[in-house]
Amino acid sequence: MFTSLFTIARLGVLAFAALSLAALTAAQFRTPSAATAAPAREPNPWEVLAVDGDLGLVHREDGRSRPVERPSSERWEYVATSPWMAEDGSMEAVGRFVESLQAGARSGEGSVGLVRVRLPQGEILDRLELDVMPTGRPTWNPSSPGHVIYPGSTGGLYSYHFGPEGSSVVPVEWRCEPPLGRQPLMIDPSFVRLPGGRDLLLVAAAPVQAQAPEGQSWRRPIAPWWLELDADGDAIVAAGPLFDLDDPEALIPCVRMRFPAL
Repeated sequence: MFTSLFTIARLGVLAFAALSLAALTAAQFRTPSAATAAPAREPNPWEVLAVDGDLGLVHREDGRSRPVERPSSERWEYVATSPWMAEDGSMEAVGRFVESLQAGARSGEGSVGLVRVRLPQGEILDRLELDVMPTGRPTWNPSSPGHVIYPGSTGGLYSYHFGPEGSSVVPVEWRCEPPLGRQPLMIDPSFVRLPGGRDLLLVAAAPVQAQAPEGQSWRRPIAPWWLELDADGDAIVAAGPLFDLDDPEALIPCVRMRFPAL
């Protein structure tokens, strides 16, 4: 009898251990570890507004404002917030930094480049000194949280990738025929998501056209174009105008057809 009770007890202990192990294994499959879990994200209603060189966050829906901290040794310009906000209310942003030289040094300004920060604390996450100056607000790729496109002083677009493995900046190349056969001047990039999840990049572009008989080149007036990028966001694979290129009003030199990035 004692042997039977001892056997039953051992079986009960083994069964309990097996159930506990199964429960722990199931919990690991249900809940990722803290080290691998992605940060919670939700739509970001905040936008950066610059006033007299100072930056602040403005809520798009109710108009609330929050100050933004930044180093006194540099300016931040063309700052664009991420479409996503963390659970604690912070958000990433990318913009241009211009380093101010310290008193007693040579006059003028120092290095220029891209800065990625966490707002509103002003924590610098990434800082890249560049030879080609960013000349406008970046736009965040809605399909890739670690990717933005921005215009550069060469007149072209640049692709900035960032993440745990590091960061890189490359020119956006044309893999299709550019307008009129030559790379146009492009500004005001803005990603838009079409029904079905397709992403397009809208830009204001001024195609370059040959002018006979002198053979000199001139730019057509700036007008909105759509661009389709490859999966990496580093190349243009299709493009087209949003308005008729032969519209007489679109050929008037003083006409500038641009659009706000909202």
